[in-house]
Amino acid sequence: MEELQQGEKFCQQRWVSLDFLTWLCIVVAFFGSILSAFNICTGGCTAAHEYRLFGLSFATVGILFSAVLAVLNHLRSNSQIIHGVFAMLVSSASGAELFFLHVQKVEIGQWCAVCITIATAVFVLTASIFSITLKEICMKWRFRKLVPLVIMTASFVVGLFVALAGVQQPAFAEEAGNIWFGKKNSKVEVYFISDWFCSYCRKTEPTIERIAPSVGKVAKYTFLDMPIHRETYEFIPFHLSLLVGEKRKYLQGRRALMEVASKTRKPDETVIKNAMAKHGVEFRMADFSTIMKLSNEVTSILLSNGVKVTPTVLIVNPETKEKRILSGTNQIQEPYILAAIRNLEN
Repeated sequence: MEELQQGEKFCQQRWVSLDFLTWLCIVVAFFGSILSAFNICTGGCTAAHEYRLFGLSFATVGILFSAVLAVLNHLRSNSQIIHGVFAMLVSSASGAELFFLHVQKVEIGQWCAVCITIATAVFVLTASIFSITLKEICMKWRFRKLVPLVIMTASFVVGLFVALAGVQQPAFAEEAGNIWFGKKNSKVEVYFISDWFCSYCRKTEPTIERIAPSVGKVAKYTFLDMPIHRETYEFIPFHLSLLVGEKRKYLQGRRALMEVASKTRKPDETVIKNAMAKHGVEFRMADFSTIMKLSNEVTSILLSNGVKVTPTVLIVNPETKEKRILSGTNQIQEPYILAAIRNLEN
């Protein structure tokens, strides 16, 4: 009897501190989600904004979920059922956050301080509720009271799998392999290959802009970077993001990149976004995995086809393995490109 009373006293002493910690975690998660919603966060969080959970942004889900938790936390002392629902939601949120961290690490390739803070708050909140549930067990000393802990563990697993099923990549990431413009079912592929600091490439740009629509009527085409100048490596992530993220205004965005390249050799995302905005382009940085995947594909195309100079137009029929390479401002002309496409179609 005395041992039971001591156990109850110990549990009661922990109640106040755990209750305070629970409220603190909910508040941190709520305001962290608000910061995320207003883009007051780091680059990794900016990339996370493009992801969705069953169509809703992570920030929206965080705000709504935190508000629901606050209401339930206020009412749970009056009802064991509400307390149980609260514990299940918290545990499931912890499982979901574990998967969200996986997305940041593997898919986005960047960590966000705000997102990590929210995840930490959720994990601490889960531990707090777990301890409160243990309080109920240690006061009753009945084996059947272990059932809530089993339910919390099951909820954690459910939350993990719900996040796995519900998380949707950015729209442009879903088409990460789609780098094409023009006639998508064409047998012929046309690659416009250039370097951002090549003077001859700059002279060829107006010609490429003019003939691209004509090329698109008879073949599919795209644009590749070949870093003759080392500084072009700095622009490749931005160009690839533009290529898969904003096809409708790609040429406007390309002009913006050219303007930036004429002013600086080491741009940052803010400079790129501002330059794009002047041309009516809403720039979004692609996630790290998409950039790496496309960079490897571009390197493979250039090496396998023996492209060594810029500017170059590479025209290929993947089925027959035939190709034509047109290099320099004199060869990169509409009649030559269209004639090469016709020859490779047959």
